[in-house]
Amino acid sequence: MRSLRIERALYRRCQRGEVEALTTLLYAIGDQMYAMMLAAADGDTDQAASATAVAWQKLLSTLGRWWGGGYIPAKVQQVVNREIKRRWGEEGLLAAQDVLKQQQAGGQVPTLPAALADKLLAELPGQAYVLRQRRTQIRRLGRRILVMAAAALVVLAAIGWRLHVQKLAALAPTVRFETLQARIISSNLAGAVRDIVENLPEPETADRPVAEMLQQVGLILEEIANAGDLQGVEKLRYIRERIEHDDLAWRTAELADRYQGRWRTALLNVALALEELDNP
Repeated sequence: MRSLRIERALYRRCQRGEVEALTTLLYAIGDQMYAMMLAAADGDTDQAASATAVAWQKLLSTLGRWWGGGYIPAKVQQVVNREIKRRWGEEGLLAAQDVLKQQQAGGQVPTLPAALADKLLAELPGQAYVLRQRRTQIRRLGRRILVMAAAALVVLAAIGWRLHVQKLAALAPTVRFETLQARIISSNLAGAVRDIVENLPEPETADRPVAEMLQQVGLILEEIANAGDLQGVEKLRYIRERIEHDDLAWRTAELADRYQGRWRTALLNVALALEELDNP
């Protein structure tokens, strides 16, 4: 467990482009890489050195794709095996593995030549700079993705809120109508208007304009009380036009001043209901 934590810490430092960490990585895996290449090249040191240098470059180029750090020896083995297959084929890889096993059993595993190590170490500062640049680009890309994701969430939230508001707005007329209808029925406003008409002193002569106005108001209240939900909502525009055309809300409120007690209260409630209908 401790070894794996150390490897992950080394990987992160290498990914950040720290020359010291890359040097440690080279000394840790260089012998293994060179020994495999030398075995595959059948002892040809020039070919082994060339293959090792190429494999090292490829290893660094894939460093940023080792998500979570991985297991460094396994990653190294993958890169080395692919390079051997590319140069000497599957048979070369199998032969190299057999030779390496024999060398390990005899304790005679070749080490990374000093000249090759110096060459690879001399190139590390430039490679470290490339890794740092790549890390910076990846972080910038990550921030851009986060910003875009956040912006997308804001847009989706705004769209969702707008749809919610539109849904509420679509339901609002029905809700307002049902509330008003319940008030008209529970207070029996239409019946109160009929009672006032029946008790007018001279409904056929002097009080005729008032009687006609109250009859019209009573008819509107009865239509609302007896209407179904959808039917009532569809009739609202027509009812509003009648209320506005004859100024029924204001005339009812003005008429309330002529009365006291329950009829005054009833007329004021009727005027309020008509006002709500006239101003949705």
